[in-house]
Amino acid sequence: MLVYPRLGVARARWLGLFALLTCVAWLAPLRPARAAAFDPLEDEARRLEASAQAKRASPVAAVDWVRLDALSGWLAPGRVDATLSRFARTRGATPSAAALAEWLLRERALRRLDAPAAQASARRLGLIDAFVWRVGPTPGPLETLEEGAGWRAYPQGAGAGELWMDAFARPALDTEVTLATRLASDTDRGAVLRLGYDDEVTVWLNGDEVYASNTAHAAALDQVAVPVRLRSGNNRLVVRLRQQSGAWRLVARLTDIRGAALAGVTAHADPFGEVPAPSEGPKPDPEAIESVWSAVEGRAHVTPATRGDAQAALDHVELALALRLPDRDQVLQLVAAEAAYSVQPSPRALRAWLRLVSEGEQAGIRAAHVPPAPLERADVLPDLFNRLDEAWAHYHGRRFVDCRSVLDALEHDAPNFLPALRLRSTLLLEIGLPNQA
Repeated sequence: MLVYPRLGVARARWLGLFALLTCVAWLAPLRPARAAAFDPLEDEARRLEASAQAKRASPVAAVDWVRLDALSGWLAPGRVDATLSRFARTRGATPSAAALAEWLLRERALRRLDAPAAQASARRLGLIDAFVWRVGPTPGPLETLEEGAGWRAYPQGAGAGELWMDAFARPALDTEVTLATRLASDTDRGAVLRLGYDDEVTVWLNGDEVYASNTAHAAALDQVAVPVRLRSGNNRLVVRLRQQSGAWRLVARLTDIRGAALAGVTAHADPFGEVPAPSEGPKPDPEAIESVWSAVEGRAHVTPATRGDAQAALDHVELALALRLPDRDQVLQLVAAEAAYSVQPSPRALRAWLRLVSEGEQAGIRAAHVPPAPLERADVLPDLFNRLDEAWAHYHGRRFVDCRSVLDALEHDAPNFLPALRLRSTLLLEIGLPNQA
């Protein structure tokens, strides 16, 4: 008699628990999902990826990769490398933009001391480092080069495709070297010789001068594109590289007109003997040669003030800085930067302009051009990066109270925006206050 009531109570408890779990299971889908924390840096990275993919058939896509690379210190390890690697091999991507993505991968590998990865990128780009070199005046372009006679083989792979003459040639100040290589081609063909150089350069192919510049700047990939003719068999490439001060570099590769590495041509560090006869075949039409720089420069040449295209001018400035071309005292970039600011005054446009000028000129430009604060709309997240640039402008102008007020607003809207937190830490150190950032 006493057993049955106890079993009934236990059964009732189990049935009640089952009913409760059933209700929870049915009601769970109706519960509002917990929103993931907003990450403005990851959001900006995705925006740049989408923008570059949309422009992948144009060399202008490379501008977004430069901007993404600048964000890499704030993103997850390997995030930018994976994206650049994927784009460099994307079907339909223009070769000149893909080449800049590969170059950025190479530079990133060098920074983390990953020599095999850097050399793999150099091979995919077709960079030439099979040269012999010697310090001193360059012999006449038609002279026979004698083996020995002071020539040394450049250690291939030492710069992952980039020739670092400041590491090997002495003195490395106000002097010059001659570099020479033999290019073996399997057929007569037109090609594009793409160069980056630091500081002055003159180039001869089979005794013909094909390029010269006495404008000093730091070397980067594909700063100039020179149409050339290669003869079937051996060709001799000679480069006179003059140093002023600082770094002393050469970057060279042969491509087709779109910027893809040229197959069927190999470089050898034995250019000795007489000068091969020049090719009689056609060379590429300069107007048909594609490059990142010419594409962005072409956009900027459409007068921004008449089109209202401030972005084209900003693209021009940011590519000029990334390609280190030309010197910072050149007029074209300054015109583009001032045009971008005049069309769309903003902290970002002002900062791009300031990056082109010396520190002495920056104070005058800041004093004469105070951009309006970025517009904030209630229905969208404010432009965090533009507001960050506004805070940087206040910081560099030593307007610390204004800088802090902008940072306070940024922290309210995006509490985990790491660049703003870092700037706040820098500001507190500047004014002598303790911080734990």
